[in-house]
Formats: sequence, structure tokens, C-alpha cells
Amino acid sequence: MIRYLKKTTKIFFSVLVYLVVTQQVTLFLEDKLDLVFILLIKSAFKLSLLIWVIWIILKDGYFNKDLFFRNQVGSYLLIIAIGYFSLQFTFSQHVTTTEVLVFLLSCGLTGFFEEALFRVYLFQILENNYKSISWNKRVLVVSSLFGVVHFTGFFKDMDWISIVNQVVFAFAIGVFFQCLLTICKSYLLIAALHMFVNFLGSFKSYFSKYQDYSPSTMDDFFSTQLVVLVFSIFIVLPTFYFAKKQEKKGE
Repeated sequence: MIRYLKKTTKIFFSVLVYLVVTQQVTLFLEDKLDLVFILLIKSAFKLSLLIWVIWIILKDGYFNKDLFFRNQVGSYLLIIAIGYFSLQFTFSQHVTTTEVLVFLLSCGLTGFFEEALFRVYLFQILENNYKSISWNKRVLVVSSLFGVVHFTGFFKDMDWISIVNQVVFAFAIGVFFQCLLTICKSYLLIAALHMFVNFLGSFKSYFSKYQDYSPSTMDDFFSTQLVVLVFSIFIVLPTFYFAKKQEKKGE
């Protein structure tokens, strides 16, 4: 058990360090390169993380073929719908098709990497090696780690209110995605949903040069927390309930 705890800690902090370093690299290059090139660089960083996570999933024997490939028609349709919706921004916003597509790529790679690391790999480590930890606690632990990762926003040009909002929302959405994975057994589905959430949540900040954008205020903080509370009560808690029932059936 201690060996797996050390391994999990090492992987988690390695990812944190990698994210902070790559953030600093892209921040340094932002004033020197076009937005499309910056997004491509970020995509390359996230792709390298995705490949690494898939490799350790395979290496440690946590690859579940059904989780990655079974019953994925709905997931493919969702991805197509997300792509179509995203392209509509080229008509409603002052951005080019290339910018939107590259931004969508960056959001997608982030979603696929984070879901592979947290919802699949770290959750499987807890499930396979810490039998004394209940399913409820495993969901909360992995979702908490997912929230902590978003504190890396302190190393970017983000105000503290935005960071706290992001961390709290990340925890709530992490619980939702983990429960959804338990119910639907589809990695691709939750990764596609994650991509969509990233796209909607980050579009304004990335393309703020075309909009009136200012740092978050306390009003933004309270309004965001209210949204998270409503989301948690009406979406996360019912999903958690059904996922727990599904988990008990599988025992």
C-alpha cells in the first residue's frame, strides 16, 4: 500500500510540475507568437501528457477495452455536435475558423488527458490497491486531486477569485464525470463532455482581445458559487446516487 501511495504521489506532483513549467513556457511565448501557434504549442504539451498517461495505464494493467471502445456511438455523435457548435463561433464571434478549431483541439487534448489520468488511472489505483477505501471516498479523493491541479492557475495570469472558482467547479465536475463514467462505462463520452466544458469555460479568456474582459469581482465569485451549488444539487447529487446504485450492482 505504501508503495502505491508513493507512486501516486510521485505521478501527481510530476504532472503538477510539468503543467507549471509548460504554463511558464507558453506565457513567455505569448507576446512573441500568434495565438494559433500558442494553442498548437499547448496542444503539443497536452498530447505528450496524454500519450504518457495512456502508456502508464497500459504498463500497469489498468487498460479496460470496454471502457475505451465499447458502445461509443453516442460519444462520436457528441464529438461531432461539439465540433459543429464550436464552428458556429466563427459566425457569432470575431474569430477565424482556424483559431476556433485549434482552440477546440487544445480543449480536447486537455479533456482526454485529464480524464485518462484522474477518472481512469488514479481511480483504478485506489480501486485495485486500497480495498478498504469505499467507492464514495475514492470519488471524493480523485475529484479533490482534480481540483487541486487547478491551483496551478496561480502561476498564470489569473486573479485569485477566478482560481478559487475554477478549483471549486473542478471538484464538482470531477465528481460528476466520475459518476458518469461509472454509469455509462465510456471514457470517450466523459472526455468529449470535458472538452465541451473547457471550450465554453475558456473561450472568453483566450479570445478576450475581441471582448471587454476584466478580472473577476466578488459578485462574480458569489454568482459562480451559486451556479456550482445549483449544479451540485440538481445534477451532481442525482448522478452520484445512480452511480452508487450501479456500483453496488456490480459488486
